Amino acid sequence: MESSPAAYADGFRRAYDEAAALAGGLTAEQFNWKPAPDVWSVAECLVHLNRANAPYPEAMERALEGAPKGTPPFRYGPVARWFIASVGPRPKRKVKTIPKMAPAPATDYAADRVLADFRALTDDFLRIIARAEREGLDLARVRIGSPFVPLLRLPVGAFLEALAGHEQRHLDQARRVTERPEFPRQSGPGSASPTTSNR
Repeated sequence: MESSPAAYADGFRRAYDEAAALAGGLTAEQFNWKPAPDVWSVAECLVHLNRANAPYPEAMERALEGAPKGTPPFRYGPVARWFIASVGPRPKRKVKTIPKMAPAPATDYAADRVLADFRALTDDFLRIIARAEREGLDLARVRIGSPFVPLLRLPVGAFLEALAGHEQRHLDQARRVTERPEFPRQSGPGSASPTTSNR
């Protein structure tokens, strides 16, 4: 992903469209189906993203007050690049989920509610990105601390890039759930195969 507001916005829009296409046509059973007790359902993948993303918009909004001007593409240091890669779609090794980001166990989630929360967060990020682009803000020179790991302080732009990549990582994971042979299938008139409609 290019390190620019336009690329970040495209990543968040694409992720929401993919989430809606993936989960919108599933039954409650399919949405919450787990391949194994220790493997997340489609619902849990999306709830994890909502929980992981929720604290960031407010912190980013505060940080952008009085931010310096800058021109993309932005350049980030080695720690920021490592973080972006470690939470993205193709990490070299898995990072254990922080408990505060994990979905609640044994919970049946409603797809419309989960997608509404996902959409609201997407809109928050798009608003922040649009402001940065409109005002010409340097997203590489404004830092915030991670809401989950306070010692980790990175540029706002690096967090935006990481969060967009993190969304794609778990959307890929959710799609793989629907592609399992044992995934429950819809039946009856007008039903569609999730693995066909979600590709």
